[in-house]
Amino acid sequence: MRASAVALPVLLALAGSSLVPTNPATIRIATFNAEWLVDSAEETEKDPWGSDFGVNHHAEVVAGIIETLHPDIINLVEVTSKQAVDHLVDTLHEKGLTEYRGFHIESDDTATGQDIAFLTTLEPDTVEGVKIRKMSGPAWRQEYFKTSGADAKPTSTGVSKNIEYYFTIGGQKIGFLGLHLIAHPDDPQRNAQRMAQSLVAQRIIRDEIVARGYAPIVLGDLNDYDGDFEDAWPGLSTVTSVLHNLKDYDPNHEGDELVNACSLISRRVDRYSSHWDKNNNMKVDEGEPMTLLDHLLLPTTLVPQVKRIWIDHGHTTDASDHFPVVVDIQLGTN
Repeated sequence: MRASAVALPVLLALAGSSLVPTNPATIRIATFNAEWLVDSAEETEKDPWGSDFGVNHHAEVVAGIIETLHPDIINLVEVTSKQAVDHLVDTLHEKGLTEYRGFHIESDDTATGQDIAFLTTLEPDTVEGVKIRKMSGPAWRQEYFKTSGADAKPTSTGVSKNIEYYFTIGGQKIGFLGLHLIAHPDDPQRNAQRMAQSLVAQRIIRDEIVARGYAPIVLGDLNDYDGDFEDAWPGLSTVTSVLHNLKDYDPNHEGDELVNACSLISRRVDRYSSHWDKNNNMKVDEGEPMTLLDHLLLPTTLVPQVKRIWIDHGHTTDASDHFPVVVDIQLGTN
């Protein structure tokens, strides 16, 4: 018993190492809000990193997280430019991780200038001539009421920060929808907009990904809570229909088509992906909420193929106020 207790942590540590051969059909998928991944101090005044030294330090820490996790596919939120993605990839290449490639597309977000990107060690499928795409324009908007009451007037919204990318792995076709929905789940007006955004995303899943014959995986910073299970800080805010809309994207099918992978994490106290740093000191202080805002939604058919799901809480909060959600999944076993 003593030998087994010692060996298990060692084996788990080795399993996450890039030095250990793995089944090529077993892949690691992650999503991470990298908190203002910028290329230089001049790129924007909104990032918290200040000087070029701060920007470079942040990029080094993010690269270190990717180096440690070594995901096959990582969805990156709060990236601001292709140059920032290229900088990150160059850093990984300098570390010897030359198999990584980065894919970036400008978002439609004008408030922050933030985009979503992804890095991968695998070859993405080409869809309509590209490896990464986004859904925007009049066809991808949803009407909603910003306020309630007799004076309420309808308006509409799109999902300004979204990306699609596709892979065929182990004979299985997987389509990814990366999302960054509008923030502040404590604001009723923003909640109304976010619920409308989730209906746009629902149509993207159904009419783009599934219609192409791909199984959908939805991942990113959804800025909302899942009412189907408790996270580490239950009862913080009213649960909206956002997660329900995404998981139950097909009205012609009974029940949810997607499962929140974080619901498979056994300990409730481990179910948090973001830190609300109320005093902006980049430290976790007593009483500051640790909540689950980043999600990774899998098709119900893939749940039996999940080998491990966890949220990486091992890095310091000077990297980000979010933590990567990571899943190991065996593809090609159906």
